[in-house]
Amino acid sequence: TLEEAFFHSSFDGFDEHDLQVAHIWATVSVASQCETAVEFGVRRGVTTLAITFGLAHSAKKNPSLTSYDIELIGLDQHGLNWPGFIEAARERGVDCKFILGNSRNVSIPETDLLFIDSYHSYSHFMEEIRLHLHKVKKYIIMHDSSATGTFGLVDQKEGYDQDHDYKNYEKEGMYNAAMDFAEMHSDEWEIFYHDDTGEGLTIFVTKNKEMR
Repeated sequence: TLEEAFFHSSFDGFDEHDLQVAHIWATVSVASQCETAVEFGVRRGVTTLAITFGLAHSAKKNPSLTSYDIELIGLDQHGLNWPGFIEAARERGVDCKFILGNSRNVSIPETDLLFIDSYHSYSHFMEEIRLHLHKVKKYIIMHDSSATGTFGLVDQKEGYDQDHDYKNYEKEGMYNAAMDFAEMHSDEWEIFYHDDTGEGLTIFVTKNKEMR
């Protein structure tokens, strides 16, 4: 069942870059207030399950999650059994799908929630925001935003993004990106939750009360 998969994934087999338990439940809580969600960066599927678990407990009529990543990690790498997961989510009323793609090169549907845990660089995050912010109605959740975390003050140095000549900003780090986003978009968004534990988590909420 979806519940069994969620609890097993959430509390078993953590590594140093997974969400803290408190961050998982913060994600569940936010997702439960939403009808639609988009996820950038799936990896082992911990947040995929957390978002879906929250959507399943939403009072909304047609909850859905669209997940994007540049690779699909399967069971052999401790990822999700996607066919089984999609069916379990459907049984709980949540429509889930995975799309192979770079978050800078996709067109996302309008969404209540955007969860960002893709390539950990200041420029990449800012480009994701530039491209997709107009589609997000309620919440943005950002992982790896701790000032003391691995990528809080410096960019990720390995990974697919290094194949591109891409750096629009001199600044580095996801903590810096989170704080600068909050300042640049202070008329429309505010920090709802921030925790530096582990790799950190930041949640932004719209200031448009009609959207909440």
